[in-house]
Amino acid sequence: MFNTPEGRVKNPNFMEQVLPVCTKDDHLIVGCQSGVRSVYATTDMLEVGFKHVYNMGGGYLAWVQNELPVTPNETSNVATGSASPTVSLPKPINNAKMI
Repeated sequence: MFNTPEGRVKNPNFMEQVLPVCTKDDHLIVGCQSGVRSVYATTDMLEVGFKHVYNMGGGYLAWVQNELPVTPNETSNVATGSASPTVSLPKPINNAKMI
């Protein structure tokens, strides 16, 4: 989704960006911050023939609220030399990809 003066609009190139990195037979978990954008993405992927696509309901916010595990990491910003925290989610179950 893109934020525009008219509001959020779908990325018209979404499937063009997904298809080079995922096959329609991959097991995929789609997530975002709150679970809304990932519902749209999951729906679009199912409509074009992806077979094993699942939305991470509630997104990352629900993940944290439910006290599911996260691992904080420090990464360095090469451009500024500063460190910023990032979060790594655990590896998906059953070889699912997280996009």
